[in-house]
Amino acid sequence: MILDDANFDVKENKFSFFGKGGDFFVLCLKNIVLCVITLGIYIPWAITDYRKFFAENTEFRGKRFQYTGKGKELLKGFLIGIAILIAFQGIMALLGSLGKAELLFIPAVLFYIGLFIAMPYIIISSNRYFAAKTKWNDVSFGFSGEVKEFSKFYYKDLLLTIVTFGIYGPWMMVNVVKYLHSKSNFGHLKFSFNGEGAKYFVLMLVGVLLSYITFFLYLPVFMKKRYNFFIENTSVSDGEKTYAMSSSLTNGEAFKVGILNFLLVIVTFGIGYPWAIMNMTKLFLGNTSINGDFDFESITESGAEYSNATGDAATQLLEVEIGL
Repeated sequence: MILDDANFDVKENKFSFFGKGGDFFVLCLKNIVLCVITLGIYIPWAITDYRKFFAENTEFRGKRFQYTGKGKELLKGFLIGIAILIAFQGIMALLGSLGKAELLFIPAVLFYIGLFIAMPYIIISSNRYFAAKTKWNDVSFGFSGEVKEFSKFYYKDLLLTIVTFGIYGPWMMVNVVKYLHSKSNFGHLKFSFNGEGAKYFVLMLVGVLLSYITFFLYLPVFMKKRYNFFIENTSVSDGEKTYAMSSSLTNGEAFKVGILNFLLVIVTFGIGYPWAIMNMTKLFLGNTSINGDFDFESITESGAEYSNATGDAATQLLEVEIGL
């Protein structure tokens, strides 16, 4: 592996984010109102609106990203997820009304077993859809992961995480990210991830302990360290050279913006949350770059169109977000 990090302009290869708090606030308000009016049916379109907003306000080398997904593509998976949740709640309510409280654990166990079994499909199809719908310079991202291949280690890692009461979680997260990156591409560029589970475990352990000890004053620094861990262990390859990603974000910058965002949200009784999100996104992306003097204009399309959003909708419904 050859890391090309010489003779390049860091500013040239940095990401930028131009989203404005006011615009994001209006978007959030609109989506909340429409979701309420439609009794939640508008949620797939709201998710799509958010993704388009973030993509279209993210820039790399003077060009904005694009998100071409559509709300109606998410609707099928969303309705399936809602139907499952309604059925589950209905069974629980029925057993409760019949005085069968001792049997409530049965549908709960079956629900989580089903979720356990379905999660590989949900994660793989979600990443495939999201990648295919995201573009830069008219070139799409791609994802070639397979459910069967992913399941081989996912079930094992999840069981280990459960029996160790979460201790194995950092190793599982690193293994999942490694697999997802190894199956991801941007045109003919391939992604890879070289993070280690042991290092992530230490990072998480220290971060959680210090956050509690400092009454969460350490939380912005903890978030920065987690972000840097994943960015700085990510690289892209064109088959001949490998280009590492990097983050120049410092503890001081993260702490300052984190505290200001906290005060902004508290003082405005939550109204300032959209501005806080914009501040944090600008901070993280504005310090992220790809090292190497690579001709990004030479990237060629290699991804295939993909419109099955069933797993992606379920991912959003269950608030699972793993991958690109």
